Amino acid sequence: MKCEEVRRSMDLYLDGEFGPQEKALMEQHLGECPACRSFADQQYQVKQTIKTAFTNIHAPFRLELAVHQGLAQQAGQRIWRLGMAFAAMFLLGMILWLFLPQVMHPTRPQIVQADPTGQAMPIPPPVSTGRRQFLRPVPQPLEPVNYTP
Repeated sequence: MKCEEVRRSMDLYLDGEFGPQEKALMEQHLGECPACRSFADQQYQVKQTIKTAFTNIHAPFRLELAVHQGLAQQAGQRIWRLGMAFAAMFLLGMILWLFLPQVMHPTRPQIVQADPTGQAMPIPPPVSTGRRQFLRPVPQPLEPVNYTP
C-alpha cells in the first residue's frame, strides 16, 4: 500500500472495519513506514480523547424520561395493533364460517345413474337413520354364547 492510501483509510482501520487481507496489508505497511505509524498513533490518540470527552456527558433527566416514555408508548401501540390484527382475523374467520358454509363445508357430489333408456337420473340421497353411513355394510352383532356345561 502507498502512504496516501494508508492515510485515507486509517479511520476504517482504527475502527476495525477492514477485512483480514486489508488489515494484513495495513499492518505490514505500518511496520515498515515510521511516518505512517506516527500518523496512526496520532489518529488513535485523537479518537481516544474524543471518546473519553463524550462519555462524561449525560442527557438531562427530562430528556431521558421523554425518550423512555416515547419508547414505551410505541411498544404499547405495537401490542395494540397486533391485538387488533388478531381480532380482525378471528372476526373474518367467524364471518366465513357463518355466512359461507359452502366454502367451509362443501356439499357431496351428486351421484347419477342411467335408466334403461340412457337418460341420467339422480339417485335419491340415503335416508338418515341417525347412524353414520359406511361404504360397506356394518356386520351384525354376534349372538351371545352360553359357555356353561
